Amino acid sequence: MENTIKRLAMSVLPSPILYRLWHLRRRSRPRTADANAKDQRVIPICDGAYLEVYWTDAPLGSGPCVSMFVLREEVMRIDCLGGDAGHMHLNPVQQGLLVGWGTTPRIFFPPESSERQIDRAVFEVGMNTPMALQSNQLARVRGFTINKKKLEDAAQEMRAFMEELVASHASE
Repeated sequence: MENTIKRLAMSVLPSPILYRLWHLRRRSRPRTADANAKDQRVIPICDGAYLEVYWTDAPLGSGPCVSMFVLREEVMRIDCLGGDAGHMHLNPVQQGLLVGWGTTPRIFFPPESSERQIDRAVFEVGMNTPMALQSNQLARVRGFTINKKKLEDAAQEMRAFMEELVASHASE
């Protein structure tokens, strides 16, 4: 029934209106609110932007993750699950609308350890945040700018906490 409603809405409503309705439905349920996210730490970047770093035990695997929020919108999520399970999502809430309820496209990392994927996460946050912002459907997010130095500092703090999470969960 839910997929039928979605297909009908997608065929009738203009995409900006459809996205706003979907956005209202999903925004109140960020990944960090899931029961499988724990040991969370918020790392501020600047006014209006922050990272939420946490450990997840998800169906695809367990490991440290980070969600970047800009103006309360999740613009990037990176899951350092190790092996061939490590991946990232760009603008996961809006991408979920395009492919299906509860499904978010993944950009997979090469098979490596969680520690190497943390290095990749630092790179992605530092280099691809501007692209994630520019590809967001909300104009206020597309117009947001983040000081590169503050972003790099936050990414290094993110790295340190993600490495702590790996060490503290090593015996699990």
